[in-house]
Amino acid sequence: MIATRTMASVLALCTAALAPVLSFAQDFSFDEEALFGSEENLVDSSASSSSADALSSLLVYESVRISGSFAGSLGAEWAWNDPWSGFRVSEPDSYGLTPSASLRLGMDARPSEDMRVYGQLRMAWPFEQSVSVLTGATYVDPAPAPLDPFVSTTSTSLTQLNLSVFELFSDFNMGDRLFFRFGKQTVAWGVGYFFSPADVLNLEAIDPLNPGEQREGPLTLRAHWPLMGTQHNLWAYAVFDSPEMKPEDIALAAKAEFAIGSWELGVGGWLKRERPERMMLTAAGSVGKVSLFGEASLSHGSDRLWVDSIGMGGPVLVGDEHSWFFKGTAGFMWQQSDWHLTMAGQYLYDGEGYENATRDALIEDAHAVLGSTAASNPLFKLLIAGSGRHYAALSATLAEFLHEDLSLSLFGMGNLSDFSGFARLSLGWRMFTGMSLNANASFAFGVKDSEYLVLNDGPAIRLGLALNLGSASF
Repeated sequence: MIATRTMASVLALCTAALAPVLSFAQDFSFDEEALFGSEENLVDSSASSSSADALSSLLVYESVRISGSFAGSLGAEWAWNDPWSGFRVSEPDSYGLTPSASLRLGMDARPSEDMRVYGQLRMAWPFEQSVSVLTGATYVDPAPAPLDPFVSTTSTSLTQLNLSVFELFSDFNMGDRLFFRFGKQTVAWGVGYFFSPADVLNLEAIDPLNPGEQREGPLTLRAHWPLMGTQHNLWAYAVFDSPEMKPEDIALAAKAEFAIGSWELGVGGWLKRERPERMMLTAAGSVGKVSLFGEASLSHGSDRLWVDSIGMGGPVLVGDEHSWFFKGTAGFMWQQSDWHLTMAGQYLYDGEGYENATRDALIEDAHAVLGSTAASNPLFKLLIAGSGRHYAALSATLAEFLHEDLSLSLFGMGNLSDFSGFARLSLGWRMFTGMSLNANASFAFGVKDSEYLVLNDGPAIRLGLALNLGSASF
């Protein structure tokens, strides 16, 4: 409680001190100006009544607007886990087809110029899916190594529709001064492209292979206060993560954004009872044609569990509620329109990763307990995944490669602590409207017991083909 009050006081002081220089927000899925008009429209008293009437007509829909997208594909993949020990094209370690069809449907209603209601549904084939629900567990002691005592469980299988409400919220305001959004919504605090340690609100992390994908957010009450006559903003959030909860369990967050020259800076904090307090900083700007961005976060305690030791009963996991953990990232994006070229790169320091000496000692313990099968054991992968402190990602895309209907992209991601990673080369061909073909090849590399070698079951090569069928937005 003392720590929580201290963090709250620090956040309040930071917010008050920065209020005169808060900047305009850039990180939400929907443009506030599209709903309430630009800042100039809010404060310009000399605008004519005809202009105001025209603006009002643009902000009010006579009927609900429907938008969305359909994505259909037929994919295939072949994988060779250790091709360097004897590669046979006809004998992959695994292969299969991945047909898919999905729909995103958005509904946008604006009954008045001061209110908007938006919802987004998502569904995918197969339209029904089976889920297993745990109904009970029995302790077995001693448990057979290397399992833990939770080895006897009972569960039941339920069938449910593969349909979800991805977003559902309403925008409204108080006197065109204080703007609110309530409902399930995407909240993107961070400015990172492949990694975003400052984003502590969304329910999903960024997928580095698809960094532009919208992520699912929580049920949130958001308040936005733009300081009139400036480009500075204050944001406040109350996050509700359960349909039944006590008032003291609400997560609270606040952020202030301000501009210095061509740079936009942000500072914020997040608080929740019995959870680590978090503070964050963001920066985004440009130097010439190069866009630069960075984030930093500091937490008092961590939600992560670390492997402390590995014995015959399995791994012993420990937490840390008292130490301070720092995460930081910096990156760039460069676009050359004449060449149809886009490049992006980012570095991440993860203070919650293992020190190299600690990680090496745990790997030795795992081999002693698990034997020759350690590399393929799920317990060993639990130890290895995310074990480093230094990561990097880099991508390059040519939208027109040799021909306007061909595209070429290269993506690589690595753990710089153990010098492992993977690279993917993709070639796309737009055959005609509604059909395109993508071919890709992925390569995992590293030394023995390194992260990406273990997670890929060796120095794997994966070849994939995907035929996109009828994908379109409307």
